[in-house]
Amino acid sequence: MADREEEYYWRRLDNAAKIFPAISNRFSPNVFRLTVKLRCEIDKELLQGVVEQALEDMPSFKVKLRRGLFWYYFEKNFSRPQVKEENAFPCRRIDKFSDNGFLFRVIYFHKKISLEVFHVLTDGAGASCFLSHIVFLYLKAAFPGEEMGEERPVPLSDSPLALDEDSFQKYQQMGSGVVNPPFEKAYHVDGVRVFGAELKVVQGVFSASQAAALAKAKGVTVTAYFAALLLYSIDLESFRYHEKKQPVSVCVPVNLRNFYQTDTLRNFFTTIGISADFYSREYSFDDLLAEASRQLKEGLSPEVLADKIKYSVRAEKNLALRFVPLFLKNFALKMIYRKGEQAHSVTLSNLGRISFPPQAASHIDRCEFLLSATKSQGLKTSMVSTGDVMVYSFTSNLEEMQVAKRFFRTLVAEGVPVTIVSNEREELKDEDL
Repeated sequence: MADREEEYYWRRLDNAAKIFPAISNRFSPNVFRLTVKLRCEIDKELLQGVVEQALEDMPSFKVKLRRGLFWYYFEKNFSRPQVKEENAFPCRRIDKFSDNGFLFRVIYFHKKISLEVFHVLTDGAGASCFLSHIVFLYLKAAFPGEEMGEERPVPLSDSPLALDEDSFQKYQQMGSGVVNPPFEKAYHVDGVRVFGAELKVVQGVFSASQAAALAKAKGVTVTAYFAALLLYSIDLESFRYHEKKQPVSVCVPVNLRNFYQTDTLRNFFTTIGISADFYSREYSFDDLLAEASRQLKEGLSPEVLADKIKYSVRAEKNLALRFVPLFLKNFALKMIYRKGEQAHSVTLSNLGRISFPPQAASHIDRCEFLLSATKSQGLKTSMVSTGDVMVYSFTSNLEEMQVAKRFFRTLVAEGVPVTIVSNEREELKDEDL
């Protein structure tokens, strides 16, 4: 009977996920990548078995996407995931015709294990739980004679219903639903587009504690500091050379699990904007720090977050839309998303810290986090840390990477040594910036 119930298992997409099937294509795949770099070479066969075990432990990821009359939905995937060696640019599109229908792929390259996820399945926080579990299981299997410690809390013992919970629906009653969406068109960094689905990657590797100390000395959070630095770099390297009267805006995704009690592995995030009107006044870097800190605090207030959740769920439940055929919904969602994305110049996604037990951490070099670029946002940024190693990544479908260079040069000038890594050349020290 249990097997038969699994055969007919299906579930609705969460509130945030509903837009991604409509807007995703080869050039805007809405795929992100999480990577853990170990200190040892990866054994493919060992990793294959570990991924299959992790899927049994976290069945929320064992699904495929189906198209209904009114909405997309998830159905149980009984296929076998295929671990593959990396042989292409990161964050390529994931669709139902690839990867045995799974909405993620696990790839490896020398010492790196990478998880690429279609955003319809989960967000960065949910994916980090899955990849952390894979890595922990891999280290236990690769070093059977060593004690790896106790895995960081992962809700493996909870009911699948708790892990599959749509937390938007659970908490949507707390807000008023009154939100003024930022639909003013923002300035966008422009340039020569790269060929096809190529994605340029430039990463800065530096001390997390030094970055935190720098932000603390300025009286701001790490996220506010890097948002201000991003605004500053875009102004110096791009905005001031164009005659446009548009704000420069940084889109900051917010993990709502930090504010609401939930064990969900599905999407549970919102976004806030941090902007500066460089066309109307001049900003010093300290001015931008103050603005970023103020806007971030306002956007993270409990009232604002609750209102955004209510607003999103109310739009989804609109009776005028619920019974509209899917092909018409997709057209409308594309228009809404395109307008919303144009309200931001660039994205800064801070995944925070991924933690491992000390014994397991001794086998781990660092973590990395990459976002796919889109047609409207040709430049995106992301950051993650583990131990005392922070990696800040720029991903772009543009040839020019001057904003990234200015960003890291400024960080070096502020006293934080940076090692640069890109998918075009070997590692460079800060003096080579």
